[in-house]
Amino acid sequence: MTIINIRNVSVALAFTSHESNEDTPATPSTHDAAETGALASAPASTTNASLSEALLSPLPSSILDVVRLNPRPSPLNVPSDSIAVTAGLVAKTPSTGERAVDAVIEGQLLDRARKAGLDSDEVARLKQILDTSPDFKGDAKLLDQILPEDPNDPFMPNGDRALRTFMDLDQLRREHPDRITPDVVATLVTGVARSRASLGLEGVLGEDSADRAARALIEMRQSDYDAIKGALNQAGHGGDVYSDAETERDLILKAVAAREEAYAHPSLIDKVMPTNTETTDIVNFANTIRGQNRDELLFRTTVASQGDVLQQRYADSCTPTTLEMLKAEADPIYAWKLHNEDVGSLGLGGFIAQEQAQLLKQAGGMVVPFALLQQMQQLANSGNPIIAAAAKAMLDKLERQGAPLEGLANSFDSDTTGRDYHETKVSDDPASRTQAADYMAKLVSEGVDVPIAVEWTNRNWMNPLRSVDTGMSHALLVTDVRGHGDDTVFTISDPGTGSTYEVSRRDLIAGNTQFGDDGKGRLCAFDW
Repeated sequence: MTIINIRNVSVALAFTSHESNEDTPATPSTHDAAETGALASAPASTTNASLSEALLSPLPSSILDVVRLNPRPSPLNVPSDSIAVTAGLVAKTPSTGERAVDAVIEGQLLDRARKAGLDSDEVARLKQILDTSPDFKGDAKLLDQILPEDPNDPFMPNGDRALRTFMDLDQLRREHPDRITPDVVATLVTGVARSRASLGLEGVLGEDSADRAARALIEMRQSDYDAIKGALNQAGHGGDVYSDAETERDLILKAVAAREEAYAHPSLIDKVMPTNTETTDIVNFANTIRGQNRDELLFRTTVASQGDVLQQRYADSCTPTTLEMLKAEADPIYAWKLHNEDVGSLGLGGFIAQEQAQLLKQAGGMVVPFALLQQMQQLANSGNPIIAAAAKAMLDKLERQGAPLEGLANSFDSDTTGRDYHETKVSDDPASRTQAADYMAKLVSEGVDVPIAVEWTNRNWMNPLRSVDTGMSHALLVTDVRGHGDDTVFTISDPGTGSTYEVSRRDLIAGNTQFGDDGKGRLCAFDW
C-alpha cells in the first residue's frame, strides 16, 4: 500500500513562484519516492482550475467525481461519505483520499488569499497553519466564507485583514483551546471580514480589537468567561429577519476587547466579586441589543461613519470630540450611550457637551459655545476700536490655543483602546508626510484609528507654489484606509463639520490638502 503526501506536493505545484523560501516538505519514504517525483514534475500550468490529471489520478474515483463536478471544491461541497471504503483498505485508503481533497481545498484557498492581498511570506505562513491545523475542515470552511470569488465584494471586502486576524489568533487558540474555541475564532474573523454596509467598508471588528478580545477571554476569570459565553450563545434569540446574531456577537466581543485592560488587571473590588463589573456591563449590553435590527445596531455603535459623525459642541473642542469618537469606535457600549442623544447636533444640554467641556477644561482650554463665538466675531467688526481690538485678541487666543492630543488621549482613551499614545510631529516637507502617511496606513489597516492634527494654510501671495500656516489647527480622526501605494485613500471623520470624507495619500503628501468643506491645510501631527 502506497501512501502519498499529496497535500504538500499539490501546494508546492501551485505556489512555487510565490514561496521560494518555503521550507522543503518532509522527504517521502523510498516506497513513495517514484510516485511523489512524478507528481512534482507535473507542469504548474496544467493544474486544474489548478490541478493536473497527474495530480488527480491518485484520488479514489468517488472523490475524483466530486472534484471534477466542482471546479472549486470546498468543505461545503465534498460530502463526508464520498470516500469509498474497499475491503482490506479501510485503514488507509480513506485517509489518502481525504488528504487529497484537503490538498485541493488548501491550494485554492492559498491562491485566493494571495489574490486578496497577502504577500508570499504571509501565504507561506497561512499554509503552515493549515498544514498543522487541529481542524483543517473547520478552518477551510471559515476561510472559504471570508474569501469571496470577487475580491471587490462589498459585503465581504476585508479578506486580507480577516486572514491576518485568523493567523494572529492561531497561536492563542492552540495554547488556550478551552477559551479561544472554533466558534470564538469564527466570530472574530468574520467580524473583521464583513462590511458595515452603508456605514462603511470596514468591519465591526479590526485586527487589533479581535486580538485584544481574544486576550481578554484568556485573561478573565472562569466566572466571567462563562457569563460572556452565555451572552454569545443567546445572541439573536427572539429576533426577526432583520436581526443578526453574528453582528450581536461581534459587538459583544468588541466590548470585551475594550475592557481587556480591566480583565488583565482587575481591581480589588472585582477580585472579591463573583464577576467583574465590566462583565455585568457587557451582559446588560448583550441583553439590550438582542434581536434588534442589524442596521440599527450598526448605526448606534459608531459615531464616525458616513452620515453619523459626532460633532463638536464648542469652538475649541475638536480634540475632545475626536477623542470621544476614538473611544466610541473602540467601545460599542460607550457609542450606544452617546446615541441616547443626537450625536450630530450642537446642543449643549446633554452628556456629550458636558464631557467635551470637561475635557477642554482638563487640557486648559476655553469653553466657548458657537453662539458666543459668533458674538465675538460680530464685536471684532464693531465700529468701536477698543471693543473690536479686545474681541480680536480673544478670537486670536481661542484660535491658536487648541488642546493637546497626546495627554488627553492617554487619560481618556488609553484604557479602552489598549494603547499608550505618542504624538509624532510631521515636518512641512513631502518626505516627512510620506513617512507619516505610510505609517498611518499600516496602523489603520490593522484596525487602529489614528487621531491627526492639521494646520490650516493660506497660499503665499508672493509665491503661489508655497503655503503659509495661519496658526490655526484642527483635530480629525482617520478611521479606514483602502488601496495601495499612490492609490491609497484615507477615510477621515471631521468633528467640525460632522462629516466623513476621503483624502488620497497623494494629496496628503503634497500638502495644502483639501480636508472636506473645512478648508486647506497640512498634516502636522498624528497620535498612535
